[in-house]
Amino acid sequence: MAVALLNLVEKALRVAKQALGNHIVAHCIRKEEGHTFTELIDRFGLMPEVCDRLGIHTEALPDPTTFYTR
Repeated sequence: MAVALLNLVEKALRVAKQALGNHIVAHCIRKEEGHTFTELIDRFGLMPEVCDRLGIHTEALPDPTTFYTR
């Protein structure tokens, strides 16, 4: 599963570089795994490889409310 998730991150990053960046990748991961935004941030803390590829520091993860949109 970890390899598949990293592959998803790589593919989403290629697309996201032309659009909105890490928010799109985070949303793709959230939808793929069926998490809420709060759960996603918690999961990022457990996925250092994904955080490295996204340029997110696991010790300074964003607040989940930064992903909420209307």
